[in-house]
Parts: sequence; structure tokens; C-alpha cells
Amino acid sequence: MTYLKLRVKVYIDELKQMLSSIRQLFIFISLLFNMALPVAVLTALISLSVIESSHTAISSRISYQWGYFIFLFFLIRVQRKAIFGDRWHLYLASTPTTKIQKHGSNIILASVAGNLPLLVPIFLLIFNLSFSLFTDHLYFLLFVIATLFTTWFALKCRHFPWVSLLLFPLFMSFYETELPETFSSKTLNFYWLIMFLIDCFYKPVAAITKARLPLKYYWQIKWIEVKENPTPTLSRILICSLLIILVSYTQNKLDTIATNGLQIGFCYIISLVLGSFQFDNEKFNLRYKLYLTSTLYNSRDRYLSDVIPSLFFSFVIAITLNQYLSFSFLTFVLLPIGTVITIISVTKHKQNFFIIPSVLFICLIPFT
Repeated sequence: MTYLKLRVKVYIDELKQMLSSIRQLFIFISLLFNMALPVAVLTALISLSVIESSHTAISSRISYQWGYFIFLFFLIRVQRKAIFGDRWHLYLASTPTTKIQKHGSNIILASVAGNLPLLVPIFLLIFNLSFSLFTDHLYFLLFVIATLFTTWFALKCRHFPWVSLLLFPLFMSFYETELPETFSSKTLNFYWLIMFLIDCFYKPVAAITKARLPLKYYWQIKWIEVKENPTPTLSRILICSLLIILVSYTQNKLDTIATNGLQIGFCYIISLVLGSFQFDNEKFNLRYKLYLTSTLYNSRDRYLSDVIPSLFFSFVIAITLNQYLSFSFLTFVLLPIGTVITIISVTKHKQNFFIIPSVLFICLIPFT
């Protein structure tokens, strides 16, 4: 067996292990939204057509590119262990191979993991490679380089690129109306690349968070854990944000408000996402069981401390839906209750956590 074929088999095996834990939930969601899934998969490619156009406004370009980078980052990040075969790293390290084969396998598997969102911009760049690209469409070349930086961060760096994928796009979104008329797409992408370089070499946010407070409270221990591995938390916040943006976009385009049935279905999905935070809490408590047992906090207090952040996010999302998307007041009841029931289901039923919340929300639909 060649080294590349071995890495491919390890990658496929890791993906099977990862997908088996969410297969039942995916089947349920695919049955519920069977027509919407293909659209969701192609959303990134649809946004790429907006990014590629030279007539796209700066405000739209900021939003679309930000979403594209975030989507690509998490798409590859969740497959990072499968790409490098972390569970098999000792065996792979003992396998006789050259650096060219090793790095070549990493590039091939990263391309497979990134799939169309990673490969299509590169293909468009190579297909349209000409002198005009460096004069009239330089912004797209810079965008492709930024996607490669995003891929590199997702694969090689433990920390999240806070400056380039959060602080800079947020700053640009808030002050886009105050930008000068000479501020072009080239300038935007040029500054974005500088932000990637800052994240790459300086890591300003990581430098700020080096200070350690005395570990007197449970939330401080959890905060250190979140900083060390922010991907699960950020991915769930990202999913909720994308869902809210999708509903807002749909309502604006259709010039209507979601029906009560759709509002209940939306609250169901959000409560599953927020309630799944408990998987990380259970894993954290199991990993540091002996240390946490030695603290003054008992298991009940720790459980309540784990539930509070998810409840807080549910209330924030409920306020957003009610105030800005005209959802009914019932959202303030359904989201927190659905989140709490999902959290309890995760603790009691593990991988089958979605069954009880599904029954609850399905029973509510006939009354709408």
C-alpha cells in the first residue's frame, strides 16, 4: 500500500467515526428539510458569484467574504483530525516516507476536505489567469490568497484567527458608511490579508489572554478550556448566526413574516444547537473529574453553571427574533424550554438526545 492510499484510508475511517455520532440526527433533519439541504450545500458557491463580480458593493462584499471565510474555516477545522490522522499519528510517524509524500498527502486531503469552496476559487483564478487579472480583478487574486490563509489557519493553528475573522470584519461592518469613496475591493482585500498576517505572526489576542487569574471559580476553569479549544463554541454560535441571517434574508425577499409553524421549527433547530453545548460540558467534566471533585463545587452546582450559558444565548436569540424578525412572544418560552430539555436529554440519552425535543415540538405544531 502506498503512503497516500494509507492516508486516504485513515481519513475515510476518521470521517466514518465522526459521522456515526450524528447520523441519526442528520437522517431526521434530512427528512424534515429534504428540499432545503441541497440549497444549503450550494450557498457558499452562490455567494462566490457575488464575491467574484466587480460590481458588488463594499458592504455586500464584506458580509459575503466574511461568511465565506468562516464557512471554509470550520468546514476544514472539523476535519482536521481526520486529515492528519491524529488517532494513528504514532503508526504514521513510523511509516517510512519522504517529506514530499507527507506534505503532498496533507495538501490532497485538505483539498478533499475543503472541497468546492476551496477548489472553485483556485480553479477560477487559474482559468482566468491573464494580465487583466492583475489590473482589473486584483481583488479576486487577493481573495483567493485569503482563502488559502484561512485553510492554513484551520489546519495548522490551534488558536482562532480573531483579528482577521472577527475583529476586522466587525469593524468594517460598523464603519462601512464612513469609508471614503476611493476605498475599493482591492483595498479591502489588501487590508484583510494584512490582518491574516497579523494573526499569523503576532497573535495579539493570544498575547492579551496569557494573563492567568486565580482559579477561584468554576467559570474561570471553563473559560480557560474555551480559550484552549474555541472551535466547538464558535461553531455553534456561527450556526445560530447563519440561521438567523437566513431567516432575515428570506423574510426580506418574500416581504412576509414566518408562519407560526415555521417559527416553532426554527426554535426547535436553535434549541438543539444550543442544547448540544452539553456534550462539551460532559466531556470536560469527565476529563477533569478528579480535579473538579477536589473543588468546593458539587456536581449539581457545576451542572447549573453549565446550563446558564446556553440559557443566556437562548434568551439573546429570542430577543433578536422577537424584536428584529417579528417572531411571536411564544419564542421567549419555546427557546429556553427547548434548550433545557435538550440539555437534559444529552445527559440522559447521549446520541439520541434529539428524540424528546422532537416529540415536544411536533406536538406543538397542530396547535398553531
